[in-house]
Amino acid sequence: MDGNDKLLDMQAKLTDAKASIESSKKEVNDLKAQLNAAEKERVKAVENVRKDAAAIIALGNAHGQIDLAVEAIANESTVEQFKDQLLTAYATWEEAQEADTLDVDIDANREPSSRDEFLATYASLEGRAKSDYYGKYNKNFLK
Repeated sequence: MDGNDKLLDMQAKLTDAKASIESSKKEVNDLKAQLNAAEKERVKAVENVRKDAAAIIALGNAHGQIDLAVEAIANESTVEQFKDQLLTAYATWEEAQEADTLDVDIDANREPSSRDEFLATYASLEGRAKSDYYGKYNKNFLK
């Protein structure tokens, strides 16, 4: 190999090295762009989680279900899932209230022995009887 061939060979290697460096720079820039995009997604996801948590807490407060709200956040529930949980909790509560009402002895002709009995009897009456019953016993049970 003479000097001219060596020079050509070294120029070819230099050209290959420059191309490799440029390719590596492009890869680094692509990776930086992917990293920036991933960071933006992470920030947005955190922001969305915070918004959902705030909405869940607000709904929990509004409906007297803060414990259920905290549990929903811990279980990573969405706002829509929490709304379903609230409806289920309300339906369960309503069923329990109906069951409690059924256990109360309703008799408008005697003084009620509890607030529940007063409310159940009052709810079962109509018109003048309801008004009379309320006037007679509300002071004892609605304070």
